[in-house]
Amino acid sequence: VTMEEAIQTAKTKFPGRVVEAELESEDGALVYEVEIVSASGEEQEIEIDAQSGKILGSESENEEDDDDDDAHETEES
Repeated sequence: VTMEEAIQTAKTKFPGRVVEAELESEDGALVYEVEIVSASGEEQEIEIDAQSGKILGSESENEEDDDDDDAHETEES
């Protein structure tokens, strides 16, 4: 599976703008990690098997949004 195919697979599951895609080795297997940001600003990292092209899993990554919210709260108080 090419990186472009992995990105298309990820976007099928989680539509949005791809901000990062990389090929990594995890437990001896090659895995594409594709990070996508939705229109609402939610970040999602999708792992795709580089051999089969199947989605192995995904996780939400919203720590940066929380930091931004905290900064706004501080300014208001």
